[in-house]
Amino acid sequence: MYTTRDVERLTGVPSAQLRRWHRSGLLPVGKNERGRLTYEFTDLVAVRAVLELRQHGASAQSVRHAISAIRAWRPDIDHPLASVRISLEDRQVVIGLDGLFIEPASGQILLSMPPQSMDPVDEVIDYPKTGGSDEVESVDDVMAKALAADERGDDEAAERHYRRCLTMDPTCGWALINLGNLLFRRGEKQTACSLYEVATRAMPDEPAPWYNLANALDDLERTDQAAHAYREALSRDPDYADAHFNLGLLLEKLGQRGRARHHWEAFLHLAPNHPSAETAAAFLEP
Repeated sequence: MYTTRDVERLTGVPSAQLRRWHRSGLLPVGKNERGRLTYEFTDLVAVRAVLELRQHGASAQSVRHAISAIRAWRPDIDHPLASVRISLEDRQVVIGLDGLFIEPASGQILLSMPPQSMDPVDEVIDYPKTGGSDEVESVDDVMAKALAADERGDDEAAERHYRRCLTMDPTCGWALINLGNLLFRRGEKQTACSLYEVATRAMPDEPAPWYNLANALDDLERTDQAAHAYREALSRDPDYADAHFNLGLLLEKLGQRGRARHHWEAFLHLAPNHPSAETAAAFLEP
């Protein structure tokens, strides 16, 4: 444990500034039985990170956004600024967590790999890997655990394993999609969209990420973007029956019945015995 004076001596940040950061919620830390601030090693690392970000021009608000975004993404992390990579891109804070990069103000996931221009804050330590047998597990092993947990309805375990997959391989497309589906069901729709978008880059030739993205965008009433995403899915698999059906519905909603007709016909040709075939046939009636 470190005292405020210890932290001032080790980092050069004045004690008064440390207390202000604590009171403002920028960098809350614990207190001892006498009510004095106490810092663990990870708090010390976080102080150095905040100092570095501020020296590079990041505003206090952007640092707070970073902390909030990290806690929303990984609520189990107790020391956000000591558990991730934090970088500056054109004076904007970008955080790296679980192999993904997030723009804190919007919560949007940006890239599956960091841009070369990013200037990492060296004092921030990497996300800690678990020890023991996990070190010899492959991505496939962890993915199998995630799928098994997902199938039995254990969302908490499934989420943990999907996130572990992404820590091991940020381009694991099905982990991105399945984690997105889990978060979407939980109501975190914007984050789910971001995961699907990353998956479209991780799996450029696959229709599934575009289809999931389209469904999410449609639910968020971003209809033009949803229609584009459905078409991207169909460009990769013209026989994707469900994509034809959902795009048909969307075009009907937009009043584009002529364009919808092609998709109803395609759906009925591809899936004549589908439970929704009667609905598609009804839309084709004069």
